Parts: sequence; C-alpha cells; structure tokens
Amino acid sequence: MPQIHERDQVLAQMGDLWEAGVSPDQWPSPLKQIFVQACVPYVRPRLNVRPLLGTEHAKGLLLVGTFWPGCTTLERVPDWVRELSRPGMRDSELEILADHIRHHLGNEIRRRAHRTDD
Repeated sequence: MPQIHERDQVLAQMGDLWEAGVSPDQWPSPLKQIFVQACVPYVRPRLNVRPLLGTEHAKGLLLVGTFWPGCTTLERVPDWVRELSRPGMRDSELEILADHIRHHLGNEIRRRAHRTDD
C-alpha cells in the first residue's frame, strides 16, 4: 500500500503535467494507467454495491470531463482510456493510487487554476 506522501507525489506530478498542458494520453507510465483506472473505477463482479459504484463512476466521469469537456458517459471517453481500463489491462497494484486520484485530482486542478501568484 502506498504511503500518503507517495499518493500526494503522484497527485502533484499529474497536476504539474496538467499545468504544462500535457494531455493524459501523453503522460508517462504508470501515471497514464493510474489516471485511466481513476476515470473508470474497478467493478468487482461479486459485489453488489450499486450506490457506491454509481458514486465512484460519477467521480470518474467528472475527472474525465475536466480533461475532455463534453465526455459525460463512458462511451464518450477516448478509445485509449477504454482500452487501458479493460480488466486484463488494469494493474491491481495501482488501484489504491487510482482511488486517491479519482477523489483529489479534480480539486488539485481547480486549486491550481484559481491560484494567483503574487
């Protein structure tokens, strides 16, 4: 399990790439994979937790919309996101980081977009 400072470091790296105008499809691995897994939450077939799952998918789509305005459904996300989010492509070691990014990257981007350098 990654430590909090490691999660915050990944968050900061993604924020830096966003500020530099680098599209997520150009991000280095594993940042690109973490981002994809954040946008498309993992669905465990044996668990029936629909309300929680719906909330996580909504958070993922908000994150997608931050980078690609108008992408409001999973069908509208870029093809490479769908490809890397398939079950065989996911990295279970990155799920905790992806969860952290899903919850915090949008806020980090908004914070950076509205800060003023005095």
